[in-house]
Amino acid sequence: MARGPLPQTPEIKLLRGTAQRAIRHEPKPTMAPEPPGWLSESAMGFWRSLAPKLGCAGYLTDLDEQVLALLCTHLSIAAAAAREIEGSGLTKDKRGRITKHPAAQVLRDNSIAAKALMCELGMTPAARARVGLPATKEPDASDKFFQ
Repeated sequence: MARGPLPQTPEIKLLRGTAQRAIRHEPKPTMAPEPPGWLSESAMGFWRSLAPKLGCAGYLTDLDEQVLALLCTHLSIAAAAAREIEGSGLTKDKRGRITKHPAAQVLRDNSIAAKALMCELGMTPAARARVGLPATKEPDASDKFFQ
C-alpha cells in the first residue's frame, strides 16, 4: 500500500499556488451521463440514485461512467449477498457448529471494492475533504470591476 499524501486535484493545486505546469484539457464536471446498457436492474437502481447526486455535486464527468457503473454493480452484488445472509440465518456445518456463511465473503469483497470506488468518486467525507471543490460564490456588484 502506498504511503504519503494522496494526489491533489488540479483546482486545489492552482488555489494553493503549487501547480508546477499549466493544466490543460481537464475534464469539467457535467450532469450525470447515461447508464451503460449492461447494468443489471438492481445496479440500475443504484445508478438512478447516485448519478444525479454526483453530477449536481460536480464530481462526475463523462469519463467516470464506467467507474460509476462498476460501483453500482459492486453495491448491487453486496446488497444481494446481505439479503441472502439475512434470509438464511446462521449457517451450520455437519457437526452442528456455526460457520461463516458462504455469501459473507462475497459481501466483504464487494463492500471493499465499492468503498474504494466511492473514495475515487468523492463519496466519503475524507474523499470530499481531499477533493475540496471551490465553493460557488454569488455574483457581487463589484465583481465586474475585478474581472
